[in-house]
Amino acid sequence: MEEKRSSGRFVVITLFLLLMLVILPLGSWYYLKKGSDFRMGNVEEMLSKGDFQLDKMVGVRPMDLDSMMGKSLLVGVMQSEDEQGETFRDQLGNLLDQFSSSKEFKLIQIEKVEGEESFQLAHHTENYWVAKQSKPTIESIGIDFNQSTPFWALVDMKGQIRNYYSMDDFEKLVLQTAMIFPLKKRETVTLKRDLEK
Repeated sequence: MEEKRSSGRFVVITLFLLLMLVILPLGSWYYLKKGSDFRMGNVEEMLSKGDFQLDKMVGVRPMDLDSMMGKSLLVGVMQSEDEQGETFRDQLGNLLDQFSSSKEFKLIQIEKVEGEESFQLAHHTENYWVAKQSKPTIESIGIDFNQSTPFWALVDMKGQIRNYYSMDDFEKLVLQTAMIFPLKKRETVTLKRDLEK
C-alpha cells in the first residue's frame, strides 16, 4: 500500500516538474516567437518606399506645414469617379474616430483634379485636411500613383512613405499605423502619502 502511494507521488512530482521545466517554457517561447515573427513581418513590409515631400503640395500654408512636420501622416488618395468612394469615406471616418485624439496623427485626403489645385483644413478639425491636386503634383510629393484608387499611404514622423494600402487592407492599415506611433512615456505614479506632504 505504501509502495503504491509513493509511486503515485513520484508520478505527480515528475508530471509537475515536466510541466514547470519543459511544457510551460516551451509554450511561452512559442507564443513569444509567434508575436515576434508577426511584428517583424509587418516591419519588413514597412521598409521605406520613398520621401513624402509635403512642401511640394500646392496651397499648403507655412502654418499648416509646421503643424504636420514630425507627425505620422495618413494620406488617402482618391478620384471623384472612384467606385469605392463610399468605402473610402467610411474608412476615413473610422480613422478619424480612432486616431484623431492623438497629437502625433494627421490625415490628408488628396483628391485628384484636372482644374484648380488647393489645400484646406477639413470640417474645422486640426488633424484633417483636404488637398485637391493634379496628378503631376501628387507624383512630385512622392506618392506612387500607379496604385488603383482609392488607396492610403502611411508616412512616418521622418517623412518616409512606409506602405500603401488598398480599401481591402484596412485592418493592416490600422495595425501598422498604430505600430509607427511613438511609445507614450509612462506617467510617474503619485502616491497619496506624497500628496499629503
